[in-house]
Amino acid sequence: MAFCFLNALSRSRPRSLRRQDPGRAPWTPRREDVVAYALRRRRSAYLEDCSEHRSVSSEKSVQAHPEAGGHHREAFNGPVWSGEPHPATNLADFDVVLYSPSKINVFLRVIRRRPDGFHELATVMQAISLVDRIGFQELPAGASADVLECNNAKVPLDKTNLIIRALDTFRTHSGSRKHYRVHLDKQIPTEAGLGGGSGNAATALFAANRLCGEPASNADLIRWASEIGSDTAFFFSSGSAFCTGRGEQLHPIRPLAPTTVYIVKPRGVGLSTASVYRALSLHQLNREDHLDPHVLCEQMERIGPLCAPLVNDLEGPAFALMPPLRHLKTFLESFGFQRVLMSGSGTSFFALGCPDSVHSESFRNLVSNMGLQHAGPLQHLFPEGVDVFKCGFIHRDAEHFWYMENPASTKDDSRFTGQPPPSPPHTASRPDCLGDSPST
Repeated sequence: MAFCFLNALSRSRPRSLRRQDPGRAPWTPRREDVVAYALRRRRSAYLEDCSEHRSVSSEKSVQAHPEAGGHHREAFNGPVWSGEPHPATNLADFDVVLYSPSKINVFLRVIRRRPDGFHELATVMQAISLVDRIGFQELPAGASADVLECNNAKVPLDKTNLIIRALDTFRTHSGSRKHYRVHLDKQIPTEAGLGGGSGNAATALFAANRLCGEPASNADLIRWASEIGSDTAFFFSSGSAFCTGRGEQLHPIRPLAPTTVYIVKPRGVGLSTASVYRALSLHQLNREDHLDPHVLCEQMERIGPLCAPLVNDLEGPAFALMPPLRHLKTFLESFGFQRVLMSGSGTSFFALGCPDSVHSESFRNLVSNMGLQHAGPLQHLFPEGVDVFKCGFIHRDAEHFWYMENPASTKDDSRFTGQPPPSPPHTASRPDCLGDSPST
């Protein structure tokens, strides 16, 4: 099979380059060219097979999220899951129910290693509408511990969970003695570089503050969040922020221009953040002027992430630890997305915009046919499958409101006992809106 790939690659070269030159060493294709060609061949075969066996289904409309999004309000047809989501729970009896967002690192530069062992970062983070849903219910006076429930058996329910740590942190700083029953509907994939756990912790801090009558300011919550995790403080921004330090120092920026975001995450595949940083070689990073973090941030605000340069210094070490991730990125780029980048320390990727006009239908068919989880080109790389989530950028309207809350429908006397937001719409087998663009 490898011999066929090499011959095909050789035939694809210009005829002038295929002439034998006695004074020149014979041409040998690069390994990445061979892999890319193999992925294209297998993808084509898979799509041909799908077109022969795919049954025609009627188009189904998917209700869009209400989105409280700063200066860029959008209603997104999603998030849409290509795989089976975890079943949601009825949270109508809880005192407060909130969406818990995730984030992407639109770019991430590693500046240096600090004396305390952490790395100095410079990154622009953006909140996205791939969300968990969390219900909070105050326990009777005298309760001595929080009670955490989750629809995903793999999520720890003890003090190692950042939700419990966030509630403990709130009590320490605020003097509150209240404890809570918390139910987490988990949909954000773990070990993905999406900050799902940090978003849960930030949501817990915000909910506890609301249930106690808001004794803490947003600035207080940012300081307390920085004690929990490097990414936690970000979620108390407006949804777009330039973050430095370990990621906990926030510098406000203008909301990024809205765009469609596809999150692609291999199932059963994860890398610890510590292992990725251990594999990082600082002296090998690109230090060109146009990739200076402040230049990147200025361009991100001025022309948006679809046009500004994107870079993630953690991609290289993650690819070295898990080579199939590089092939997954190549596979996504073959559909003509405007931008494809790994988020954080991985192992998820985000693709911005939509596939190009040549590949849009093939990508739609590929995901609609049980998603990328059983796509031929990836099956040997990720046996458990690959999930695809369609979402978009989200923002907070004001410090007193959380993500995807609707201020117009939130009255002062109902903020503590309001109705829970609906479960995020999803389709498990055929996400028909995958080819749609966000509507304004």
